[in-house]
Amino acid sequence: SKRGERQSASTPRRAQAAQEAVQLQVRQLELKQLELQVKLKRRLEEQAKEAKEAISAKQQQAERLKQHAFLEARERERDLSLRRTGASRSGSASPRSRGGSPGSRSFEAFAAEELS
Repeated sequence: SKRGERQSASTPRRAQAAQEAVQLQVRQLELKQLELQVKLKRRLEEQAKEAKEAISAKQQQAERLKQHAFLEARERERDLSLRRTGASRSGSASPRSRGGSPGSRSFEAFAAEELS
């Protein structure tokens, strides 16, 4: 009968130990979940930063293309104006109207380089 008393006394202790083990596992899982949430938040913030930087770079690229197109159009207008006033007949045509200088690039060439 003493053996039965010892066995019945140890059962609640075993049950309590098992419950504590389960609680410990739950806490460990909660910590792991928090850790993963933090990692996810950091990764999302990193991706948002990368996206903002990419958008900014594309906007700058578009602005350069727009500026280059504007300057090229203005130069073409000037060349046309010079031809109308007769300046090109006196031999003072711009390099662009003579087929372009080695340093000048078309908008298409500029855009192709910008977009590559």
